[in-house]
Amino acid sequence: MREIIALRHGKDNGSLTDIGKEQMQRAGERIKAIVGERSVYIVSSEKKRAIESAAIIMGILGINGQNEQLGDTKLEMNTFYDEVFRALENRKEEVGVVVGHKPFVENLPSFFKRNRGFEVQGLRDEIDNGLGYHIDRATRIVKYFFE
Repeated sequence: MREIIALRHGKDNGSLTDIGKEQMQRAGERIKAIVGERSVYIVSSEKKRAIESAAIIMGILGINGQNEQLGDTKLEMNTFYDEVFRALENRKEEVGVVVGHKPFVENLPSFFKRNRGFEVQGLRDEIDNGLGYHIDRATRIVKYFFE
C-alpha cells in the first residue's frame, strides 16, 4: 500500500441522508480523480453510515463486493489506527481508502505523523467542512483533498 485516503462518512441520521449521499458522490469522484487507474482497497468502520459511504465510493470506483470493516466502536483510538495500518500495509493494491468517523479521521494524520514518521499538511478543523486527508507513503506527506 503506497497511499492512504481517509475521509469521514457522509451526513447521516443513522443512515446516510440525501445530503450525505451527495457528499459521498462528490468524494468518490474526487477520489477517482486522485487514484486514476490504480488499484484500491477500502476499509470502513462497522457503523452503518460508514458502510453506506464506502459502498457509494466503491460503486464510483467500480469495485465489487464488500469493504473490510473494522470494529472501531470496540477499540481504543491508537489501537484502531494500528488496525487500519495493519489492514492496509501489506495489501497488493496501490491505494487504501479509510471511511470512518470524526475523531478517528480527524486524528489519523497526527497518528501517522507521531507513530509512522509522516509529514502532515492541512488544518485539523477542516474535517468539519467535509475535508479528508491523502497520505502518500512515498513522500510521507498527508494532504487534505476536499474543497
